[in-house]
Amino acid sequence: MLITILSFYLNFEGIKENAIATFYSPQTRFWELLCGSALAWVMVYKKNAYDAVTIKLDSWLASAMYRKKPKADGRTLSDILSFMGLFLLTYGFCQINKKCSFPGTWALIPILSSLLIISAGPRGWVNRTILSKKIAVWFGLISFPLYLWHWPLLSFATIFEGNIPSIKIRIAMLVLSVILAWSTYLFIERPLRRGGYGKNTVFVLVGLMLFTGLLGFYTYCKDGLNFRLKNFEIIVAAAGEWDYPGSLQPYPFKDRLFLRQVSGLMDTTLFVGDSNIEQYYDRIDELIQTERQKTNSVIFATGGGCLPIPDSPYDEMRENCVGLTEAALQLATQDTHIHTIVIGALWSQYLIDGKALKGKFGFDSELYKASLVRLSSYIKNLRASGKNVFLLLNIPNGKALDPRFMVQRNIRNFPNILVFRDGGIKRKILDDKYGNIELDLRQTAEASGAVVIDPIHYLCDSLYCPSVDANGVPMYKDGQHLRPSYVRHNASFIDVTVSAR
Repeated sequence: MLITILSFYLNFEGIKENAIATFYSPQTRFWELLCGSALAWVMVYKKNAYDAVTIKLDSWLASAMYRKKPKADGRTLSDILSFMGLFLLTYGFCQINKKCSFPGTWALIPILSSLLIISAGPRGWVNRTILSKKIAVWFGLISFPLYLWHWPLLSFATIFEGNIPSIKIRIAMLVLSVILAWSTYLFIERPLRRGGYGKNTVFVLVGLMLFTGLLGFYTYCKDGLNFRLKNFEIIVAAAGEWDYPGSLQPYPFKDRLFLRQVSGLMDTTLFVGDSNIEQYYDRIDELIQTERQKTNSVIFATGGGCLPIPDSPYDEMRENCVGLTEAALQLATQDTHIHTIVIGALWSQYLIDGKALKGKFGFDSELYKASLVRLSSYIKNLRASGKNVFLLLNIPNGKALDPRFMVQRNIRNFPNILVFRDGGIKRKILDDKYGNIELDLRQTAEASGAVVIDPIHYLCDSLYCPSVDANGVPMYKDGQHLRPSYVRHNASFIDVTVSAR
């Protein structure tokens, strides 16, 4: 019991710090197994006491429900337990998703539902009507090998595809999982449980376990056998590269903590937006380091997933963004050293896709139009206080630009299954998808007094937006951000925003 409580506590606390480690660590999941073990121990070693308690409860429940003394066979209690278990299981299926911090307290739902259904026994309605069917029993027999097989097969399918596999591939992987699980049950699990492979079984299993452990340790020591990726080191270096906040220092303003970097000038440029503004930090740092007396100091009032439009209806995952843009406006109007404000974001993911926001966004929707009106007012307020305002439009974006998708896998080329491709995306695709919003943003900004900078004019030619530079080096860290090393030496289109007046 003590170990169960301790394990659950570690799970509860760990989910706040490192959800991935908490999900995979045995010490934070051990309580789940121990709950089942405790139920098994009670039903095997304390069966008489368990039966006596359940019969009494069943008699009381039946009397309360039917107002007569029924036969004390435990069926009423079993039905209630099985229905409660089914309800909790269904609730878990509907409510637990990738936005939930799992396991954490959410793990109580599948654990409790399983305990209730199992404790109901064969007399429970759900158990005798649904779970006793041959197909359900068959899947129960292969459930553990099915659990072991499905995950690596789906994971490798994702690795080979470079993205979430198509529905056909996922169905094929699940069918293959069932076939392999049944084979594992027939030829490995059942014979091992019945001693079918003789006395040396234990030694063979221990040997295989040691071999697997040593292979994993060797892989770890060799940094994932990275010699396999020698020809792709440039791509590996690009994927996920990120330098922000670099040399920026905390700069508190009221209840906010912005970031600041001082140059040789008191004049300051304020950057407002999401991570698409933060991606330009390296260029600014380069200018401050090399042209200190010609470059403004800078303040970043930014946050990942924060749309720089006042009163945006953020979802529960973006509570940190609430009031950010408004606070930036207060800072800009109060600080006389701030002469320039740069507003930028990956606008399309918010105003078209609705990411991080509540409500139905999309081009020309009511929420979309209202956001543009508020953006216009925001720019006008800044201009009325005597500030220069720049609005940065979208950079090209899409998975074709992501360095992780520049490596294709083809099993037919085994053992050299990795193949390099340049990537890139056609201008027409971007124009068709985002041209209308780009036009609306441009017109809104210019009509309100802002200067518009369109990165696409600098990152693309008239037909194509490349994903690599002239030397074949990736320009992007992922499908939505330029990589810092590229920005530092090439994103000169933002120099005007920090140039001394």
